Amino acid sequence: MYIHNSPKNNTLTFSAFILSYISLSVVAGLFTYRLVNSLLDHIILPLLDISVLPEKKFNKFTKVYNYKKKEIKKPIKNKDYMYVIRPGIFFKDLIIWCFIMISLYLIYRISKK
Repeated sequence: MYIHNSPKNNTLTFSAFILSYISLSVVAGLFTYRLVNSLLDHIILPLLDISVLPEKKFNKFTKVYNYKKKEIKKPIKNKDYMYVIRPGIFFKDLIIWCFIMISLYLIYRISKK
């Protein structure tokens, strides 16, 4: 790593900065995150939607409001004038998160023995 040594300025050059803060593990972590996200979006979540946690059951909690912030029952075609609140989708994600955390905890407990 090259540091420009002058009595007044102890700063890194741009290339030294990039090489010191962007490592192979950071790049590998980003691609791993992308792979896990793709696995979730295209395989695991659709399987959950088909079987255990159908999204249509959670969409019952959805509220749609118009631009005047009055609730409407039938959504209009121009989505620029709508506010959609989906607490059911949050509950679905909360259930999935809790299941994953419990699974990871059980794996941790098994691996500690």
